[in-house]
This record gives sequence, structure tokens and C-alpha cells, in this order.
Amino acid sequence: MSLIKIFLLTFLLSFFTAGIYLHDAKIELVEYTNYDDDRVIKAYLITPINLPLLEQQAVVYSHGLGTWEEKKQEGVGLGIELAHKNYVTLYPDIRTGLQYNSSTGASDLHWGMRFLRQNPSFNIKKIGCMGSSYGNLATFDLVNAYPNDCQAYFDLYGVMKNNYDVNAMQAPTLIQVGDADTMVDPRTSYEFDARLDSERPDLPHSLQVFKGEQHGFFFNPDSESAPEAHRQMREFYDWTLRDGKKPEWFTPA
Repeated sequence: MSLIKIFLLTFLLSFFTAGIYLHDAKIELVEYTNYDDDRVIKAYLITPINLPLLEQQAVVYSHGLGTWEEKKQEGVGLGIELAHKNYVTLYPDIRTGLQYNSSTGASDLHWGMRFLRQNPSFNIKKIGCMGSSYGNLATFDLVNAYPNDCQAYFDLYGVMKNNYDVNAMQAPTLIQVGDADTMVDPRTSYEFDARLDSERPDLPHSLQVFKGEQHGFFFNPDSESAPEAHRQMREFYDWTLRDGKKPEWFTPA
């Protein structure tokens, strides 16, 4: 399905709250608890209608700058796309961005992943983590503070930290960035990749630079690079979460 169709479909979600079906995907508004501070967290849970019976894989997505509701089109649209590939997607309202510290957001994500793994409706063995822009602050902290939570890490637009450690990371890592990004300096992605090259050569990782692309290209239906970026995401998850073939393009930059 094209990005434009996905965005049109997710627009309809503004008029519903839970339990609707859009293009072979079930979309529910759910809640789970972060027991570190007893906060109840809302989330959209997107599942394929024809859910694989024996075992499933999931993706947890953390949105960028803006509110959870404002970014619903991105999060739910991503879930619909992944549902067509039989992935379960959780899009939670975590505490991330400028108003919260990223470790709190990482805790929110951690309990969301426990919610998925303990949900009796599923038998989820592997989960991929995806952080976009400011949401990646929490996702990056997650893969370091809870290194066994994620079996794949997709870093979209860069790690926006001055001081960080990569020694605890365990998840194969895909980094995507536009070289014309004026919101998040693309050098943060180049530096992150260089850190992994020098300090963690044992960890599979790949930096994919999209020429001429600005911030937000991944979710921009007018971007010429978006279809390729989405294809890479799907192939990355198929490899890391389903033991598929390693993509030929997945090589260190």
C-alpha cells in the first residue's frame, strides 16, 4: 500500500477510539501500566487480521516532536504498513521529547514491551524498536538500559545526545538520515555510526544516508526516498526478527 493511502486511512482514525478495522489491520486503543511509577500509558495496538498462529513478531514505535495524538497518523500508519507483513505494532504515549527526560521514556517503552510479551492474545518472541527524532532519545536509552528488550533497533534521524555509551547495546542497528536535515544535524548519525565502527565492530550496524532529504522524509508521501526507506525497514525487521536473509544493502557505511 502506498504512503498516501496509509495516511488517508489513518485520518479516519480521528473519528474512532478503539476496535476498528482498516485494510486488514485491527486498531485498538489499549492501556498498560509502567510499574516503576504506576503511570497508566495509553497506546494504539495495531495487529494483522490474519495473525500468525504459532509465533508473532512486534515493533514498538516512539514518535518525534509533537504530541502522541498529533503524531497518530505516523504511528498508526506505520502499524498498518507492518500489519500487512504480519507484524504487531505498539504505538505508546510515552514520556519523551523536550518536556521529559529520556530515561523516563525508556521505562515507559520497557513496560510496553512487557505488556506485549505477557499479552495472552499473542506469542511474541522478538520485538524491534524504532525511534524517530526526539522519540529516539527514549529508544536509544531503552536499548542501552534494557539491552535484552529489543532484537532490532531502527534509529531514524539520529541520536541527539552529547554523551552516551554504546557498550551495552546488543541489538543490530539500522540508522537512516537525510543529508540535508536542518532540524537534527546529520553529523549526529555519522558520529554514532563511527562510534559503533570503532567501539562495537562486533555489533551489526548500517548507516543509510538519503541524499537531499530533509527531516521527516520517512513519513513524507512526497519524498522520492520514502519508498526505499520503508523497504529497508521491512527487510531489516524480516532479517533480524524472523531470521530471514541479511539485506545486501546492510553494510557499514
